[in-house]
Amino acid sequence: MKAKYLLPHQVAFMKAPYLYPEIRFFIFTAGYGAGKTSSVATSILYDIYQLRGKKDKEGRRPRIGLGGKSLGHLTKTTLTYILSDLNESKTKYIYNSKEGVLSVGNVDIYLMSLSRPSDIVGYDVCAFYGDEVDDLGLVSMSAATDTTFEAVKALNERTRQVIADFRTPFVKLASTSQGQKGLYRVVTQFDKEHTSYVRIKARTKDNFYLQPEYVSSLYNLYNEVERKVYLEGEFLSVGSGRVFPDFDWNVNYLKIPMDKMVSPEEELFWSQDFNQGYFRGCIGVLRGNVIYVIKRYEFEQIQDAPKVVRYDFPENKIYWIPDAASKNEILTFASELRKYKIYWAFKTKNPNIEDTVFLVNKLLYTKRLIFTELARETAEACALAQRDPKTGLLPKGIGMRSPIHDIDALRMLCYFLLFKPSMKDIRDLTLKRRYSQWLNQDDETSIEEKDDFKTGGYSIIDPEHFS
Repeated sequence: MKAKYLLPHQVAFMKAPYLYPEIRFFIFTAGYGAGKTSSVATSILYDIYQLRGKKDKEGRRPRIGLGGKSLGHLTKTTLTYILSDLNESKTKYIYNSKEGVLSVGNVDIYLMSLSRPSDIVGYDVCAFYGDEVDDLGLVSMSAATDTTFEAVKALNERTRQVIADFRTPFVKLASTSQGQKGLYRVVTQFDKEHTSYVRIKARTKDNFYLQPEYVSSLYNLYNEVERKVYLEGEFLSVGSGRVFPDFDWNVNYLKIPMDKMVSPEEELFWSQDFNQGYFRGCIGVLRGNVIYVIKRYEFEQIQDAPKVVRYDFPENKIYWIPDAASKNEILTFASELRKYKIYWAFKTKNPNIEDTVFLVNKLLYTKRLIFTELARETAEACALAQRDPKTGLLPKGIGMRSPIHDIDALRMLCYFLLFKPSMKDIRDLTLKRRYSQWLNQDDETSIEEKDDFKTGGYSIIDPEHFS
């Protein structure tokens, strides 16, 4: 068997419960690529070694819980690392994939989903690992917070199996920090109640096995606060105040008549939000790896939109990217799209809001998103839009003066263009990690090979096919 060399923070996470036997909770926050999943796997194997030949007070085998966002995600990440190490060392084991139980020697490891805390019942373990506990909720930030907190409560209740000649039951929580979300709430609750815990942090650059170019690309992509959160495991707020704090008038706005500078051969991308009486939209072009927003639109009657856009750009191939939640309104003027030869970028559902906000911020920060003269109002929306002060979420646009309507159209435009070949670097550094959680976890196809990741889930409908 080859020797395995651990990083210092991996050793610390592995040995912490045995160095501090009186403490119950151990928290590990790590930057992207810092080796968190490998740390969890190695720690479980170390626990198995410590539990050799031991039993609980009733003579039963020791049990360890391993929970994550879903069973599918666990089997493709943490469990893969565990099985790889067992196979490398020629250690015998039995894995019951149907029941989600891995048995090694006299120890059983139970795999379970943490996304539905109410289902964490019937277990009784001597140690419990929660992996990526800040990623439990993807629908909204508030949902992620509540799910994480309730999951920690549930798994803590289940960690109570007392093993003879072994330390007291313990809980280990590991995650890439997501700012002040669920895990932050857990820690602040511990502080408030004076509950003892050990916290270990790891930076992305602490993993010296990573390629320097990859580390540099991550540090160059994020602003100072985001670096501390996503790359260094800190609990700082990245979801309050301005929706687009990376927008800068001096960097992201050019006062040029871009509408008169578009060649007939260029493809244009028109994104449209739906609000009765004030339909906001914008049209852009991708030049190299930079998105230029050419013009902002507002229509009183959405049926007039295809005619107006085609009049502005009579010779270009135009792709229309609508709000997927407005299917009924879309179908009412499909004939207009056909009449004016505009392609429809069809998608069954809209992308995750927070992921698209994060994406737009990174495009702004890297100078890959530029607003021009006739899109000044969209730029102003980026400068003015604020998050809900109570929830920290992107609020719903209410009334004609709300900048959120313009932002909604911009988010859809950027998300669609992210899946163009020239945007691969941004795509890999923003959505690729999240995308692996959205896809069918039972499908063994790699992310890059999946059609949804290649296209963003869009199907292009030729106007000739509209009824």
